Amino acid sequence: MAAGTVVSHETAACLHDLPTTTTPDVVWLTRRPTSQHGSHRHPGIVERAAAVPPQHRTTIHGLPVTTVARTVVDLARHRSYNDAVVLTDAVLHEGKTNTRELIAVRDACACWPGSRRATRVLDFANGAAESPLESLSRLAFARLGLPAATLQAVIRCSDGARYRADFLWAHWHVIGEADGRVKYQRADDLWREKRREDRLREMGFEVVRWTWDDIANQSERVVARIWQAAERASRHR
Repeated sequence: MAAGTVVSHETAACLHDLPTTTTPDVVWLTRRPTSQHGSHRHPGIVERAAAVPPQHRTTIHGLPVTTVARTVVDLARHRSYNDAVVLTDAVLHEGKTNTRELIAVRDACACWPGSRRATRVLDFANGAAESPLESLSRLAFARLGLPAATLQAVIRCSDGARYRADFLWAHWHVIGEADGRVKYQRADDLWREKRREDRLREMGFEVVRWTWDDIANQSERVVARIWQAAERASRHR
């Protein structure tokens, strides 16, 4: 590594233990710009030329590495939009960085390739999404024209009980639940969830559930069910 070079992109994501779908089979580095701009590939290495100011650098295990915020913006510039949103939601949810830091990095890289995509990612990202399934659901709903829901909304009952909803369309009285296996690890989890849902229905809410497979392969059907639930709820009010 030449002076000023840092570990970056996918390799930096691994060193920061960021959520990632793959383990890179090459090492990603970013070096200072020279007369030879752009990306250079060597055996086992992808080397990019770009400025890395001091505030975009940190050290892990003695290695110079791009900060979490710079790493996320770099990946948002180069990954697919959906992958970048899932990553950014997760990083914000885990508190590894914050919106202010991400915007500062984005502004510093405003003229770079992929910066428009990164801007779209940051504008859409929401740290309230608690899982990749919730992030992918948000993406599908936006693509299919469904109004944005409030994430992790707390619904209070008259007796003081509180229930949390993954997605809430309050104006429709519709609750959405993205069901991952982790939610139901024990038999009594299902019983508690049934009682919770019964109570919410008694309060006039319609509840729509979907799984990973539903969003991945039948997102249009999920959105149709949500619209239908809104229609039913309107007739009951």
